Amino acid sequence: WDPHRSQYLAAASEDGTITCWDVRKFDKKIWSFVAHEYGGVSDLSYNPRVPGMLATCAIDKTVKLWDTSSCIANNSSVATPPVPCGSRDMGVGKLYTVNFYPSS
Repeated sequence: WDPHRSQYLAAASEDGTITCWDVRKFDKKIWSFVAHEYGGVSDLSYNPRVPGMLATCAIDKTVKLWDTSSCIANNSSVATPPVPCGSRDMGVGKLYTVNFYPSS
């Protein structure tokens, strides 16, 4: 759940795609995009202090940061996908969880 837009639910899948829905209108996606091409997204986390900041990790050994703040859908189409802000290969093997430090 997006802590700044509590009606938004984001889910990750094994094909590397992340999709976000407005649970008030669950039949329509807010946005969807491929976050990690070489391995499924294993976790995602919204920053509780910075609106729109999303982190993802995957079995491709990377952590990526995304800006979702500009992803506003209009009535006729799906919003533009989140903007990538950074990526890092952690060099420690497959990653299964990611989270922001509480005071970050």
